[in-house]
Amino acid sequence: MQTTQREAVVRVDGKPGPPARTNRWLVAAVVVLALALVAVGTWVVIDRSSNATLPATDVADIMDRSVAAWNDGDTEEVLALYAGDAVFTDGETTLNGENAIADYVGSLHGLGFIVDTASTPIVTGNTSSVAVAYGAPGDLSSAVAVLELNADGLIVRHTVMDISGVRVTSG
Repeated sequence: MQTTQREAVVRVDGKPGPPARTNRWLVAAVVVLALALVAVGTWVVIDRSSNATLPATDVADIMDRSVAAWNDGDTEEVLALYAGDAVFTDGETTLNGENAIADYVGSLHGLGFIVDTASTPIVTGNTSSVAVAYGAPGDLSSAVAVLELNADGLIVRHTVMDISGVRVTSG
C-alpha cells in the first residue's frame, strides 16, 4: 500500500500556512446548500402566509357536511364542497375534478352506499381525518378518510385508506 505525503506550506514569516489547494467543490457545495436553504425558507414563509389555516370547527363541519352529502347522494352539495381540481383517491380509484367526484357519489348512492363516522374528526391545520365504516349495508369496510382543504374551505384532496385488514395487538 502506497501513501502520499503532502508538503506543508510555510509562509514567509516561518509559520505554517493553509494547504496549497482548497477543495473548490466543497466550497461550491456549501454555497449551493446555503442558497437552497434560503430558498426553501422563503418558500415556506410565503406558502404559510398565502394558505391561511381555517378554524378547526370549520374544518370539522366540512367533514360532517361531506359525510352527509355522500350518504344522501347529494351531488350539488359535493360540487359546493370540492374544489374544481379536487382529487379523490380510494385504493385503485382516483378521480380528478369535482364533477367526476359528484358523479361517483351519485352512482354509489344508487347502490345503497353509506358512510358512518366511527370517531370524532381529528383536525390539524386545514386537514381533517376520521375513522369511517363505508360500503353497502351489511358489507362495511373500515377506513380512515382524510380531507385536505384549501384556504377557501374547499376540499382539494380526499383520500380513503382501507384499514379493514389491519389488526392491532398489544404487548
